[in-house]
Amino acid sequence: EALQGSVKSALEAVQGAQTEDDRAIAVQKLKAHKPATAADVHALMDAVRQKSISAPIPAEVLMNADDPQLVPVFMQALDDPDIDVQAASVRTLGKMKAREAAPLLIKKFKSLPPELMPSANANKVELKQTAQLGQYLAWALGRMGDPSAVPVLIARPEFYFHEFGESPLAMIGAPAVPALSMSLLLVMTSS
Repeated sequence: EALQGSVKSALEAVQGAQTEDDRAIAVQKLKAHKPATAADVHALMDAVRQKSISAPIPAEVLMNADDPQLVPVFMQALDDPDIDVQAASVRTLGKMKAREAAPLLIKKFKSLPPELMPSANANKVELKQTAQLGQYLAWALGRMGDPSAVPVLIARPEFYFHEFGESPLAMIGAPAVPALSMSLLLVMTSS
């Protein structure tokens, strides 16, 4: 159950904390909130953008969202100029298994630069963030279980063997088997 008080007031408590102990308590209270309105989601996204609170904290709170009526807010945020907001939105949509967002996530996944590798660009912050976004996209698509994601996932396996234990294709399950079989057959015949 969400705590009493608004997400906005909880964010303000974290930002206004005078001591590390007060900040730790305020962060724990913030983490217990569940975004219930578009205003809550926007306040958390603003906190991610402003970096006034460590970005993972408000992003983690965003993932507490479970109201399907908030899905359009997260879908709209996929085009946010801040990559951390995009990543938080992708992760939340995946956690919510919001299949109506799958076409947008597939489009975003396809738009990732072809030369992008999750581990190769560790020194360049922006490239590392984009590679991590690719991993989140692969995970979210797998979690949604949409078979239309199978071809794009097969084309970019570099995004799902590094950070997450379960392959997005395994999460999709049986609908992925024919495409995987064909992919394996093509690999075997080209060798």
